[in-house]
Amino acid sequence: MLRLRDLRLLTPDRSRTLIGDLRLDLPSGRHLLVVGNSGAGKSSLLRAVAGLWDDGDGTIERPDDDHVAFVPQRPYCTLGTLRDQLLYPSVSSNEGAGEDGVEAKATRQRRTGKEAPSDTELLEVLGRVDLTAVAERAGKGDAMRGLDARLDWSNTLSLGEQQRLAFGRLLVSRPRLAILDEATSALDMVTEARMYGLLKDLAAPSSGGGAGTTYVSVGHRPSLLRYHSLRLRLGGAGGEGSHELEDIDGAALKAEFGDGSFVHNL
Repeated sequence: MLRLRDLRLLTPDRSRTLIGDLRLDLPSGRHLLVVGNSGAGKSSLLRAVAGLWDDGDGTIERPDDDHVAFVPQRPYCTLGTLRDQLLYPSVSSNEGAGEDGVEAKATRQRRTGKEAPSDTELLEVLGRVDLTAVAERAGKGDAMRGLDARLDWSNTLSLGEQQRLAFGRLLVSRPRLAILDEATSALDMVTEARMYGLLKDLAAPSSGGGAGTTYVSVGHRPSLLRYHSLRLRLGGAGGEGSHELEDIDGAALKAEFGDGSFVHNL
């Protein structure tokens, strides 16, 4: 799902090596947590995977953009309805002919190969990410009506609500690869566990035999370890540009959490 070969990332002035000679294979169904001190190159690595950082050399292989979702710490809220927020970054409900957006839905299906969700399904997604109350407020008590509400969503929603909305987008789009940059920083640990529980559900193969979502996270909280298979540590004892890749197994979790007092059972 993600392959890095001899990847070397430099600062824009090429005076420092952020990451040196990184080789990594992330197969479908394995999930990677990227950690490291500030300035170690975590965000640069994500930008390189996204195609936004080209200071360096090496090879990055991943699915094409239609099958990859990038989730920043502060998700982007588009101009439009609440429905548009869930469908982003696919076509909005305003694109295409007809008030019912039939052509827009057809356009989205042609682009992604997936059928556009119904309003009932969108409300179910909002419920799964604890945002039903947002739709009800926007619709003055009617959640279905709230899907058509047009508000300044970036100022209407708190950062925590925006981050939960981003997980709702993942439930809608079901990407092959999801890359999350501090995507739960504004959430408490219980809510974080629920959101990553939804990701784990997405990671399961579909009933039709298709592969689920593989995800890569950047984060600092030790609680994130239990939702991932591998940990990539940038910098650290090896010095600038160094990295260490390790499996996250029971021994690693025990070393991090001791007696398991941080475990939250869903």
